[in-house]
Amino acid sequence: MRAYLKKLINTYANNPYIRTIVKLIPKGDALDFLLAEKALAMKPKSPWLTHDHIENFATITNILNHSHEIGNTLKVKRGPDLQTPKLINLGPYDLNEKQKSVSGAIKHSLKKKKRPNDPCAVLLKEPDWKDDPFYLNYRTLYYSDLRALSKDNITPKIISANAVLYSEEERCLFLHRRSQESDDFPYTLHTFGGAFMPPDIGDRGDIFGLKECVVREVHEETGLSIIIPENTPVAIIDEYAIHFLQVSYLGINISKEQLKYLRPNWEGTITRVPFDDLQELLENFKTWTITGWVDVLLWLSLGIPNSNKPISFSGNSAVTLSKLLLKQLTV
Repeated sequence: MRAYLKKLINTYANNPYIRTIVKLIPKGDALDFLLAEKALAMKPKSPWLTHDHIENFATITNILNHSHEIGNTLKVKRGPDLQTPKLINLGPYDLNEKQKSVSGAIKHSLKKKKRPNDPCAVLLKEPDWKDDPFYLNYRTLYYSDLRALSKDNITPKIISANAVLYSEEERCLFLHRRSQESDDFPYTLHTFGGAFMPPDIGDRGDIFGLKECVVREVHEETGLSIIIPENTPVAIIDEYAIHFLQVSYLGINISKEQLKYLRPNWEGTITRVPFDDLQELLENFKTWTITGWVDVLLWLSLGIPNSNKPISFSGNSAVTLSKLLLKQLTV
């Protein structure tokens, strides 16, 4: 087993988040590593990210940002980027004594409920959306600190990362049905992911950045061990209504062999949606978190990134379906 891990890490030295996979997989279980190795090597058989896909993404983004249903809640700020944003830690967020005291009480309450008090990264000001490469400058604090700040009506923007998971072999999309205990949008459908954990605070940091954040969150919420292929397109969404900045990876293709490892956790359940049923589900807008709905629409608009051949949805192409769904929005 050790020899295999060493070979795997050496083979993919340019993909440092493979070390997250090593850390997450139960000892002695080599199958997931083999699947991860296969997934990392898997390349699309056709150039799916064409000029037409990028143009369609831009058109749809413009409609979303100006629609009544979407634009009043969030804005798609960038995409489709082929590079993950670069992160710069500016140090801890400064709380006053009263806020520290309130945070301590909240931390104690979380411990009694056996709920985690995870580290978070927050933005203090808007990034320069036209930067290339794109940078996110953040400060660190704990979830209990965020709750304490909110009592003073201070709501810094939290950095998070999500991924659209699907299985080309099984012809289905996987969604997260949030639990009734979720702080935001309980019992709605969302993509998989969560808040980025900065590595300089606590003992659970995402050392290798936003890709490791997605790998960790997907493993926690589904039991799957994924690797994000190079050049997976990224959209950056400003959820200004709930003070989140989400980095969305639009398309991780899960193999049939991996699916036997699917299992939910306390945060929600896993919903498997056959491709032919997706349009009807997307037309029922109220069952979704708005960001989850937008993630899936953008994934469709790009023609299903990381697929090996064209995929149909009840006879429609992915791009055609994305255009049909826009008709329900009020501009």
